Amino acid sequence: MTCGVSHCLTVEKFSNQKKKLDGDTNQLQNEVEEAVQECRNYEEKAKKAITDAAMMAEELKKEQDTRPR
Repeated sequence: MTCGVSHCLTVEKFSNQKKKLDGDTNQLQNEVEEAVQECRNYEEKAKKAITDAAMMAEELKKEQDTRPR
């Protein structure tokens, strides 16, 4: 079975497009993974900030409760 020149060129064109799309997909997957990790990092920082703020509020309340009026 032989393929015509135009058929072979079409197959080659689609093959090249597939390779490019595969590369683009991999790049996008990496970018998504980086964005997810960045979100996780910010979430951890936010949790720590909330904990720190709660501790500071508790300390302030204790100081206010023990301060003579």
